[in-house]
Amino acid sequence: MRTVQKIDTTKGKQMGDRAASIKMYNAAFEAVRNQNYKDWATHAFGLLQSSCIVDPTMGQAWADNANSNGDIGRLHAAVACYRRALDGDLGTDKQIEVLSNISWRLNQLGELEEALAFALRAV
Repeated sequence: MRTVQKIDTTKGKQMGDRAASIKMYNAAFEAVRNQNYKDWATHAFGLLQSSCIVDPTMGQAWADNANSNGDIGRLHAAVACYRRALDGDLGTDKQIEVLSNISWRLNQLGELEEALAFALRAV
């Protein structure tokens, strides 16, 4: 089971209810893992969205939200969520992953100059 640890690196931003956000984040991945009912995907997506809203500084939740949006073809939403993830608290490895992912999604949207800028930041 995936879990997120509390890291207070808010870069001067007001942290939301991190404990509640982590519970929602973990519940979203539990719903994906169990898939016990027909609407598990919608439930998991809603929990992930809620995790971002409850604590907007939780970069991990925004990054996974972006990945979910990108996986279903919502590329503009994915890019927006990656931008929010970069504004949140991310470790170095996760930040590099997000920079790479936003670069790829911008490339898919035809935003090549901006995609290159993010790719260069990732390396």
